[in-house]
Amino acid sequence: MELYKRLITTLHRLKMRAEEARARTNYGRVLLTVGDLGPARAELKRAAALFHAEKNPVAAAAVDLRRASLEAARHKYSEALAIVESAAANVEGTENVRLRLSAMWLRGDILARLKRYDDAEKVLERALRDAEASEQSAVAQSAMNSLGEIARWKGNVKDAEKFFEAAIGSAEAARAPLPGEEFRMAFLAKTLEPYENLVQLHLQEKKIEQAFVCVERSRSRALLESVAAKDRGTPPAETKIREELNWFYSRLDRAEADEAARLLTEVRKREKLLASLGLRAHSAQKGKASTKNDGELDIAALQKRLGDVTAIVEFVADRGVYSAFVVTADKFEYVPDLATENEILSLLEGLHFQFGSLRFGGESLRPFAAQLKSRSDVYLEKLYTKLLRPLEDHIADRRLVVVPSGALNYVPFHALFDGENYFIQSREIVCAPSAAIWLLLNSRRRPTTANALLMAFADEKIPLVDREIKLLAKMLPNSTSFIGKRATFSAFETNAGDFDIIHLACHGQFRPDNPMFSSLHLADGWVTVRDVYSRNLKAGLVTLSACETGLSRIFSGEEILGLARGFLSAGAGALVLSLWTVSDEATARLMSDFYTNLQRGLSVSASLRVVQESFIDRGEHPYFWSPFFAIA
Repeated sequence: MELYKRLITTLHRLKMRAEEARARTNYGRVLLTVGDLGPARAELKRAAALFHAEKNPVAAAAVDLRRASLEAARHKYSEALAIVESAAANVEGTENVRLRLSAMWLRGDILARLKRYDDAEKVLERALRDAEASEQSAVAQSAMNSLGEIARWKGNVKDAEKFFEAAIGSAEAARAPLPGEEFRMAFLAKTLEPYENLVQLHLQEKKIEQAFVCVERSRSRALLESVAAKDRGTPPAETKIREELNWFYSRLDRAEADEAARLLTEVRKREKLLASLGLRAHSAQKGKASTKNDGELDIAALQKRLGDVTAIVEFVADRGVYSAFVVTADKFEYVPDLATENEILSLLEGLHFQFGSLRFGGESLRPFAAQLKSRSDVYLEKLYTKLLRPLEDHIADRRLVVVPSGALNYVPFHALFDGENYFIQSREIVCAPSAAIWLLLNSRRRPTTANALLMAFADEKIPLVDREIKLLAKMLPNSTSFIGKRATFSAFETNAGDFDIIHLACHGQFRPDNPMFSSLHLADGWVTVRDVYSRNLKAGLVTLSACETGLSRIFSGEEILGLARGFLSAGAGALVLSLWTVSDEATARLMSDFYTNLQRGLSVSASLRVVQESFIDRGEHPYFWSPFFAIA
C-alpha cells in the first residue's frame, strides 16, 4: 500500500490526472479488500472526481457504482441512490451495455432497500429484460435475486422461490461449460446469494429438507465434481514444468539467504504457469453417483446410506453465526444460533495456546501433565457446550458425520469434552466436505491391507519417522517402503497408483498464500496438491502422518483448498490427516495401533476411535492423540 501512496503522490505532482484516477481506484479496491472502509471511500470519491475532470464519464460511472455499493453495504441507502442515479445518467446511451445494465440493477436494488417496492420492481424488471436480450447473464442473475428478495419482503413466498430458483438455474447454466476447476469455483463464489436467500426462505417456511438440499447445491461443488471425475493425467507440458519446479524446490531447501530470493522468484513463476495450464485443461466428465446435473443431492440415497446408526451434522454460517442441520434416516432437523464465529475463533486460539506448551515444553513439562490437560479440557468443554450439547437429543447415540463450515474446519470434534468424557468415547466420528461427497466416498472401495506404500523422510522437525515406517513395514507384510534418500518424488509418482494403502510420514507444509501448492517434503523436493491431483489412485486409505496435513484454506462455497482436496480428487477412498503439529513418538504408537485395528477388519473410523480411546484410558493429554481425524 505504501507503493500506491508514493505512486499517487508522484502522479499528482506531475498532473497526470487520468493515471492518478486509475491509481486511486486500484488503491481504493485494495483498501476495501483489507477492510479499511473510510480511506477506501475517500480514494474512490477522489478517483471519480478526477475521471470527471478528464471528461471520462464512463470510467467515473464505473467507480461511482462501486461507491454506491459501498454506501448500500453501510445501509446509507439515500446516499447510495444519489450516487447510482448520477452514474446511470453518465452511462445512459453509451455502448457499454454491461455498465449501463449494472447501474440499472443497482438502482433497483437500492430502491427496494428503501422499501420503494413498486418503483424497484419496474426498474429491475426492465434490467432483467434488457440483460437477457443482450446476454448479460450476471446482471440477469442479480436482477432475479433482487426481485426474489422483494417478493419475500412483500410476503409472496411463491414468487420469491420462483425468482431465486431462476437465478440459481441461470448461474448453473453459465457455470457448467467453464473449463477449469478454479474457474468454476470462483464463478460460484460470486453467485452464492440466491442459494443463501433460498435457504433462508425454506427455513422461514419450515421446509428443512428443502433448505438442506439447497445448502448442498452450493457446497464444495467444484470438489464434488473433481472427486467424481475420471480420466485424470498430466499433460506433457505440465510434466516438464513440474520437473523444473521440483528441481527449484530441492535447491531452495538448501539455499543460502542471498540465493533463496532468486530461487523463490523462479518457483513462483513456474507455480503460476502450472496453475495457468491447469485452468486451460477441460474438466473431466462429471460422475453421477450422488448428484443430479444441477448438483442436487440424492436424498433417498443419502438417507438409505445413513441407516439407523449414522447421523450427519452439517454446519452452516449466516452473518457470522453458526447453525446446524441434523440429518438421519427418517428426518431433517435444524438447530439455529449455536455460536458466533468470533466465539469459536477465540476458543480455538486458547486451545492452540495450551497445545503449544506441549509442543515446545517436552519432558520438562511431564510433572505438570495433569494440570496442562485440565487447562486444555476447559477449552474443549466450552467448544462442546457451544457446538454439540444443543445437538445431543437430535443425534442420540448414532455414529456421526460432521460437515464443518468456515472456522469449524479447525475444530477437533472427536476431542470435544462434555465434562466427563471426550466425544470420541461415545461414537465413531468422521468428517466430510459435504454430505454429497460423503455419499460419493461411500461408493468407493473399502480400505484393505492387501498392499501398502510406505514413505518416510525425516527432518529436524520429525526426526523419528523412519522408525515409524520400519515398524509399519513389519506389520504390513505386503508393503513397499521408501525411507530417507529413497523417498523421492519419482518414487511417489511411479508407485502411488498401485497400492491399496498409502502412508506418507514426512513434513507437511500448508501454503495459505497458494493452497493448491501445499505440499509434503520428500528427499528431492515437495509433492504438491497439484501433483497429487494428477494421479489416479486406487487406494482405499491415504494416511498423511505429518504436521498440519489436514489444514485447508476455506474458499467461498465451503471449498477446501489443501492436501485433502488433492488426495480426494485423485481417487482416495478415505483420508487420515492431522490438524496441528504432531508428536513423533506419540504418532508412531498411534499409527501402529491404528493399522493393527485395521488388519482386524475394523473400519477406518472404528480403528481410529479404538486407538484414541486407548490414549484416553492411559490419561494422556489430548495434544498427543487428537490431532488426527478421518475423512471417510
